[in-house]
Amino acid sequence: MPGITFNDFFGISVKGFWTDVRSELISAFKGTALTALTPAQWPSIISGIIDKAGELFDVDLAWVMVSTWSKYRELNKYADPEIYPAKECNLVPLAKHTMTVTYHPYLEVLFNGKPLEKVVFDITLSLELEGFVLTIQNGRIMKAHTGSCQGKGKIAFKDHILMEKSLTKITLAGTIDLGEGISLGRSADKRKQEMKVLSGSNTAAVEPEWNAAVILPG
Repeated sequence: MPGITFNDFFGISVKGFWTDVRSELISAFKGTALTALTPAQWPSIISGIIDKAGELFDVDLAWVMVSTWSKYRELNKYADPEIYPAKECNLVPLAKHTMTVTYHPYLEVLFNGKPLEKVVFDITLSLELEGFVLTIQNGRIMKAHTGSCQGKGKIAFKDHILMEKSLTKITLAGTIDLGEGISLGRSADKRKQEMKVLSGSNTAAVEPEWNAAVILPG
């Protein structure tokens, strides 16, 4: 089963959604460096943002969950080889819990080859999770066996709410295979490096570049 992305969760038809919120974007740009451009250049700005924005939200929710679990202090004990030998495989049930996620993808607007404005989106997501079981071995989360999942959230830009989603059931793959695994208690950079080696339709998605460039002609 393909992963569920932010685009999927919010029900975004990429072109349609961004066209619908065009007026909100323009209003939010007031007072920024972009207002120094001429009215004739604005269509290029908005079109460029719309073309690139969909890529920023193409992030698998499975990656979000696994990345968050790997930071849980309660799981750090499984990284101790004296207590949990490397060859020992542990099935660890997770108690019912709520996971709060914030994500800030952005676009860099370039004009005449120079940065003009950073367009930062703010995503807030709250996930209610129950019945999840992690397979942990050698200090790494190797698999996540999924249970029930519900979520709600919103997308904002400079305090303008572009989309708000009420509590909705999310259907995930039965098992999220993490390949060589994600280390517990490691730095964010280390986790990102490990996520980049994952592949496959039933695997937690690779974290994408969190930014893109919109290049405007002079």
